[in-house]
Amino acid sequence: MMKIEKPLTGDFTAHLSSPNTSNGGIPLTSSIRALIFDLDGTLVDTLGGVVNAINCALMCRGLAPLTISEVADRVGEGGTALVEYALKNAGHEGDSQKDTQLQESYFQAYLSAK
Repeated sequence: MMKIEKPLTGDFTAHLSSPNTSNGGIPLTSSIRALIFDLDGTLVDTLGGVVNAINCALMCRGLAPLTISEVADRVGEGGTALVEYALKNAGHEGDSQKDTQLQESYFQAYLSAK
């Protein structure tokens, strides 16, 4: 889980553009209390980091790495689904102990990537 160390503060004013206005837009004066957006694959290309993290976790446990294509096909399903696929691919489907260990290794590798 990602933790926000320092929340955004300040006055944020959004402008709704319209070709019929002379000032470039209509200000939206309502306060914005939260901003949520999807980084993975939308604003930031994180595929390489995901591939490296899952393969690091797999190889540290003596399991075969996944291809970039295998990861790309599943990256939108979330980390848990990716780990479950990796275990199924390695013949360890339904092994809850391996699932927990691999999940922890994967998330740790992903969070520590620089």
